[in-house]
Amino acid sequence: MAKGQTPYFSKSLEKGLRILSLFNQDRISCTQSDISKLTGINMTSTYRFVNTFVELGYLQKHPETKRLKLGSKAISLGHGLLRGFDFLQMIKPIVDETCNQHQITMDVALRDTDALMIIYRRELRNALPYQLPTVIKDLNSTALGKAVLAFLPEQEQMAVINSLSFENKTGRTIIDRDQLFCELALIKKRGYSINNEEFVPGLLALGAPLINAGTNKVAGAICFDFLRTQTSLSEIKKEYAELIIQLAQKISKYLPIS
Repeated sequence: MAKGQTPYFSKSLEKGLRILSLFNQDRISCTQSDISKLTGINMTSTYRFVNTFVELGYLQKHPETKRLKLGSKAISLGHGLLRGFDFLQMIKPIVDETCNQHQITMDVALRDTDALMIIYRRELRNALPYQLPTVIKDLNSTALGKAVLAFLPEQEQMAVINSLSFENKTGRTIIDRDQLFCELALIKKRGYSINNEEFVPGLLALGAPLINAGTNKVAGAICFDFLRTQTSLSEIKKEYAELIIQLAQKISKYLPIS
């Protein structure tokens, strides 16, 4: 199928990305007329795209010459993508080795404001009948989420908790704020979190935070996933608690210092 012929292809998004892709080390800036000619997008549409990017911070316009160049948002996005890619390439062998050695399923997630994004999942074949979504917003109901919440500064922690929906997913989910605060204090003290069928029935997990050495702030988390039919929470804590803390510390060393 030719590019752009799938029913879910966004032509508007493709045009916008085409505009941003014009800017590189050989073409640091250009005019709106240049953009229209180089992309083949008519001037009216170009004007609309350009002004949207300027308002969002992905492009900046010189007040006098009106020439355009990449804005801080675009530069930040590019750096973030590069750092994330490099981080994944460095930690992947560590995760793979751990999962093979201990025969466990593992997730690695990075924080994105009030959510977590799983950047790598190493799953044993046929080990779990379900898996976590790529983006996790219910931080109170997962081992990954609680590991992050526990290590946030108090004011930031409160702001994130206030934004949670506290949906009761399984009957075991923590939906009381006071109970959650008590749980987070315990997690911070012992260094790891527990998910006792709070997100999906039958799913147990241990989690530990990823701490950026440059900022001393929590940047994400890792977790080990298990089935209740295969083991118990007490056995998991006994066998894997120290391992996940040490592994999180090891992986944290590869986080980009920013």
